Amino acid sequence: MPHADVPDRRTRARFLRPLAAWCAALVVTVSPAGAHPPHVDKAPPGVTGQAVSQAAQDLTLIVLDAARQVAAAAPGTRGTAVAALIEATKARRDAILALLPIDASEAQKVALPDDLRTQLPGEAAPFIEQSVTEEGDLEVVHVDYADPSLDHYEYALATRSGRLALYFAGSPPNAATGAHVRVTGLKFDGALLAASGDSVAIGKAAALPNTLGAQKTLTILVNYTDNPVQPFTVASAQSTMFGTVSNFWYENS
Repeated sequence: MPHADVPDRRTRARFLRPLAAWCAALVVTVSPAGAHPPHVDKAPPGVTGQAVSQAAQDLTLIVLDAARQVAAAAPGTRGTAVAALIEATKARRDAILALLPIDASEAQKVALPDDLRTQLPGEAAPFIEQSVTEEGDLEVVHVDYADPSLDHYEYALATRSGRLALYFAGSPPNAATGAHVRVTGLKFDGALLAASGDSVAIGKAAALPNTLGAQKTLTILVNYTDNPVQPFTVASAQSTMFGTVSNFWYENS
């Protein structure tokens, strides 16, 4: 995290309130439910994306400063400092949730590393991203537009505890809807951010009944009334089907 000069508490409070309000308004306008993530090979983010990304960066610095204020606060002023920290962490969370559908790679850049997250006061934990591994069924939806350049895929993960919107900072996995997967990434409320498809472990689909083991096969030799020629004897048909062909299927299945 780059170093930045942080204003004093009174100046910081004046800055935090309008920034948090602006960020909340922006989340309503560009919410994860209403926005569509572009292709991974998309053009650089537009003005809106850059504004949300900058807000997330600024709020991250404010959160770190607010955490230092909590650590240094006297017992009588700690409650006020904690309230300011919670306000900042909520605003930052909302900014990142707004940024994920626009540019997941930018959202990954403002994520806090594990060692820094563990140093934050416990009151901030519910509003800070967490490193997790989630398991569930992958959902892949292709979204079509009249302008083909806007077409893209959207991903979700259906877990036992609920459905998570799934975003990838890099290339997504080569997997289809219904694949059972384990995804390692950062969880922000109902959203999960993975670095790339390499963060997804794709499990094998369960075998359907009667598809494994010995298979019973019936071979019928047929003659037509207008063509009585018998091209195969019973012995040759048996050798071909239950020898050559059976061995081929066994080796390649």
